[in-house]
Amino acid sequence: VPDELVQLFLDMTEPDAVEKIDDDITRQCAYFFPGVVWAVGARGWPKLRAAYQKLATDDDWKTRANMAASIHKIAQIIGPELTQADLLHCFDAFWKDWDEVRASLLLHMAEFLALIPLTARHVYLPLLFSFKDTEESTFWRFRQSLAAQIAQLCYIVQEEEVYSVLCNIALELCVDPFASTRQTAYEAVSSLDVLRSSHVLSSCEFWYAVHFTRVFNFHPCSRSQLGG
Repeated sequence: VPDELVQLFLDMTEPDAVEKIDDDITRQCAYFFPGVVWAVGARGWPKLRAAYQKLATDDDWKTRANMAASIHKIAQIIGPELTQADLLHCFDAFWKDWDEVRASLLLHMAEFLALIPLTARHVYLPLLFSFKDTEESTFWRFRQSLAAQIAQLCYIVQEEEVYSVLCNIALELCVDPFASTRQTAYEAVSSLDVLRSSHVLSSCEFWYAVHFTRVFNFHPCSRSQLGG
């Protein structure tokens, strides 16, 4: 990719571009940022690093949401070392951002966490409870997205964390007030059952069986939703 073309893109991320070009130019830059990173590759990342940081902290929450939604794609391109050095603090900021930004981050959280060291993943797992404990009806999508991530997360964390964190979250989401969240959680529990059958979760077999029985009997509609 010619340096001149990359520079034209970088110019559009500057603050005065909003006045010169368009009001939503930063949102557009954020949306297409993964494609630009893919075009220049990991070697070209140093040229884009400052622009990424700028867009990730933009005043417009929609711009930040676009950046949060694609952080896993950037990580896949630039690799684990650069991800830990340049993206992890952005991930932290998105995690604490507005709900709309956090929702975008949550959609592909497992894919991002898979690209950082195991020790770093260990830090983030307990924070998942902050998404689970959103009882307001407007936040049910948080819980549904979280339930959808559980199966992937099981394969990238340590066994005791599957037991102490993910099993607890999955089973609690199985009794969520919203049916769509429960359905997604049931699918996650099925994945946990496969892991248990393959002895990955052998240490919590009894615990899982007891709690699954409680969940199964909690809702009259559970049998039909589980296909029973």
